[in-house]
Amino acid sequence: MKALDNDGTVDLAAAKAAASEMFDKLDRDHDGTLDRRELRGHMVSKEFGAADGDHDGTLDKDEYLAAVEKSFKAADRDNDGTLDAKDLGTARGRASAIAEIAQRQMPAARGQPRVFRAAGLLR
Repeated sequence: MKALDNDGTVDLAAAKAAASEMFDKLDRDHDGTLDRRELRGHMVSKEFGAADGDHDGTLDKDEYLAAVEKSFKAADRDNDGTLDAKDLGTARGRASAIAEIAQRQMPAARGQPRVFRAAGLLR
């Protein structure tokens, strides 16, 4: 799946579609949820805790996509509804879950630090 739009940006719908695919790949036991083990290397514990709205120790797809949307909006510094290399070049953009998806799709974003490296979401 290609999240990058024709104008070199990633919009929220494309980011969520790519994140939905990522969720399915990470869900190794195919139970419809992601636990900390499945998210290891993709989301730090703090982000996982914040995203786990029902506090059951897992993220269902809705919780996961809500975390992606929150990160997307935090990275969208100019509030234009898209992320581009400039948005991802900011500290807030580099700290967003969506940065990894954009790094894969947008050559200009490559080389930016990955975000949730320690043990969580899309780092």
